[in-house]
Amino acid sequence: RRKADIRKREQEMNERKLKDHLERQKVARMNKAREEGWRSLVSPGQGDEANRTPTPSNNLPYSPRPLPAPKANQKNIKERGNYNAYNEYLDKMYKEKYTPPPDPRQGGNQNHVDVV
Repeated sequence: RRKADIRKREQEMNERKLKDHLERQKVARMNKAREEGWRSLVSPGQGDEANRTPTPSNNLPYSPRPLPAPKANQKNIKERGNYNAYNEYLDKMYKEKYTPPPDPRQGGNQNHVDVV
């Protein structure tokens, strides 16, 4: 019985080792693929596949498309730095937030009853 337990433990240990080994290989392959992808983005045109044109069939990475040129600012330069409308908006928000609510006794609320 003891030998059977030892064999079972050894088999479980070997299975765990194999599983760990396969997991490490999988992670290594993923890291290598990630590095290869970054390498092609950082320095395109280097390596043994430099002369081949990327197509969907040969799985070479496409070079990223160039970004469009930024559009010129459409606003008038005189309007830049003019914060009057913004400051008016902030003043309005401040007044709304910090103005005390009206006193119901002065508002003439017909349903209001003073409790004495």
